[in-house]
Amino acid sequence: MYAEHTDDLPTMSVAEYLAFADDKDSKYEYKAGRVYAMAGASVRHNTIVASTVMHLGNLLNDRDCTVNASDTRVKIKGATAFRYPDVTVFCDDPAYWEQRVDTITNPVILVEVLSPGTAVSDYNEKLEEYVQLKSLQVYIIIAQDKPKIEVYWRDDAGKWTYEIVTGLEATLEVPALDRILHLTLAQIYRRVRWEDDK
Repeated sequence: MYAEHTDDLPTMSVAEYLAFADDKDSKYEYKAGRVYAMAGASVRHNTIVASTVMHLGNLLNDRDCTVNASDTRVKIKGATAFRYPDVTVFCDDPAYWEQRVDTITNPVILVEVLSPGTAVSDYNEKLEEYVQLKSLQVYIIIAQDKPKIEVYWRDDAGKWTYEIVTGLEATLEVPALDRILHLTLAQIYRRVRWEDDK
């Protein structure tokens, strides 16, 4: 899914946004007073998300971690923002924001699958927000048009490291959760139909 600014909505306070969003069936993100409707995603986008959820779930199946798709809302501490990442991983118990069971504050891994309308936000605005989360260890950005993933991870000193890998044969080793996660592009892009681009 991707966010589109809703021009016909006024700016809102956090309380107004939550009351508005609670009354809707659709999902809405929020950033500094502006409300963004979450639009539908392509089959390819959803296939990549589903494969990523499965891949991370398998990598973490011996840990007390939960891997969720885009229905988990994340409150960004230090920024007036509420986001719906494409994939959210939290470990142990969820830390709910103000006792709201639909909003957490303790993700350890966040994933965004790039769409034409979200690429700038995912690379800039969301990156800046997500790295403010003290719990976050890994932020993964996945391309849709070719097998390419970019990963930011926090080292033991709190510094962020960046790496990019391309090609279906590639594997990226990411230190997180006291282990090395082997992210394989063949798994992430499982069942993606590249011939649909022709």
